Amino acid sequence: MDIRNFFLLTIWLVGASELHASSPGVSSNWSTNVSKLMAKSHNLGPGHVVPELGPIYVEVVKARMNSPEFLLGTQEVVQLCLSQDETWKNFCNGLIQGYAESANFTLRSCIPSGTKRRSLVEIFIQPEIVVFSGYIDDWPAIDSAAEIFAKYFPCS
Repeated sequence: MDIRNFFLLTIWLVGASELHASSPGVSSNWSTNVSKLMAKSHNLGPGHVVPELGPIYVEVVKARMNSPEFLLGTQEVVQLCLSQDETWKNFCNGLIQGYAESANFTLRSCIPSGTKRRSLVEIFIQPEIVVFSGYIDDWPAIDSAAEIFAKYFPCS
């Protein structure tokens, strides 16, 4: 699994963990457990099962990640981040945090530690987004986020 696909899967799981963690009666360790699973599953080869995830094969996940439906478009992410529903706000926060970590890891941006997730979301959904080519052409949101964060947090 290449690093971009690994980050996309991690981002998806972070978003799912944000949704799950906001559910009543859910342990606060759930997000930590997802992170541990991701670290463990990253080293598995094709066809291996991540035992804690049950019958989900890495090959199935890889096939899903390479399909256009897996990549959220910039317009879709902006819309869900503008939602007033608390669950979608939490999902958005986790998603944008994952995009930010990916942009930092790949050195496309240098976001200072301590930057609040909500600040990153506000940068991503700012009104100027509608004139950004990533929004107009509906790039994958992870690519738009990297471009936007590079503008606001350059590494130079």
